[in-house]
Amino acid sequence: MSGESERPHSRPSGVLTALRIYCLLLLGLYLLTPLLTEETAWGLWPVTYLPPVWRWLLIGTAALICIPPVTGLLTSHVSRFTSHVSRLTSRTPRRFLFAFLSLLSIIPFLLFRIVHTRWGDAYILVNGLAWPNPALRLTGTWQAPLTVWLHARLWALGNGLFGWPDAWPVYRIVSPLAGALYVYLLLRLADSIGRNRTEKLLIVGLMATLGTMELFFGYAENYTLAAVGILLSLWLALETLQGRRALWQPALALAVTNGLHPSTVVLDPALLYVLWVWAEEGKGGKEGKAEVSGGRVWVSGLAQVFVPMAAVALGVVALMTLSGHGLATLATTDRPGGGDARWFVPLTEVSTRWEHYTMFSWAHLRDWLNEQVLTAPVTLGGLAIAGVALVMEWRRTRRARALAGGEHLGNEFPGWHCEAC
Repeated sequence: MSGESERPHSRPSGVLTALRIYCLLLLGLYLLTPLLTEETAWGLWPVTYLPPVWRWLLIGTAALICIPPVTGLLTSHVSRFTSHVSRLTSRTPRRFLFAFLSLLSIIPFLLFRIVHTRWGDAYILVNGLAWPNPALRLTGTWQAPLTVWLHARLWALGNGLFGWPDAWPVYRIVSPLAGALYVYLLLRLADSIGRNRTEKLLIVGLMATLGTMELFFGYAENYTLAAVGILLSLWLALETLQGRRALWQPALALAVTNGLHPSTVVLDPALLYVLWVWAEEGKGGKEGKAEVSGGRVWVSGLAQVFVPMAAVALGVVALMTLSGHGLATLATTDRPGGGDARWFVPLTEVSTRWEHYTMFSWAHLRDWLNEQVLTAPVTLGGLAIAGVALVMEWRRTRRARALAGGEHLGNEFPGWHCEAC
């Protein structure tokens, strides 16, 4: 919400044009969904629950917004509105304004609360945390160590003070609060990396309309706090790359996120990239680090990444052990992988009744695509478009540097002819 100048009616970039085309194709797919079976297009299927008139009206409105003049007009109005708000709140620190907006977001999270007990693990969690027999009560699990531990303790507290018969009140309190924190972090993230008001609005719009947001409407699930942790780790990592945060901060945030839900360990390699950039900039003399040798920079960086990760991991192991869920339960009662205890999709052969397809099969790809369309429909195509744009920009930059250096490009770029080479 800064005072950058905007040019909403300027010629759109190729990336933006490609993104608009992708969105229009996606909207067309939503219109065709009733012609498909639910098994084939379950990620799109929720749109069929709308009456046809509302379905066409909403999809038509979304398509209209994709048209450049309409997009420019909306962007212009929103930009003027945010500029007006920025002037009115010019004396208020931006983080306080973001905190106020995030607190306001609790209202819709509470008003439009999800009412269900059968989706996902909701039935197990709500009743298992409050099971009458303490010996059978769910107090911890390696499938979501810190998440289940926290909710179990909050239910025990609420049961003792208010007599909660099940764990629904816990999730109905924690979920909206987590949503407010997510909104706050999203606003900080957009303000940090958006180069102008339009980019900041785009970032907020994309990430605030993910299927992830459903978790904050009272959803009884183990992924809610992990989603907030992922966003926190991303924001801190980007801040670190810009030289505004210490390296240990995103490492600690991601370590705690791993403890909330171990599936997030797939994000840990991203820290190695952050470490590499941080160390290279240190060796290059940026931010006053010129006097520090390369070896010392790497030692410091490795320590800032691995010490928080190891400390949190040891803390989680100790906490789980004290809760009666030591490492031995990983192979027994708490084993990941569902009923057959298999973590991965089979490579070549289906061998249990819980497996329905192999890794490299159309059925697996179809389910994966449905998951993406259900939770983040624009993100999938957006990443592909951004990837192509980055490759093209890299090639363009490489070619420009080669020309500036007087190199002959005939072998590297077939068909390229340069009179000066």
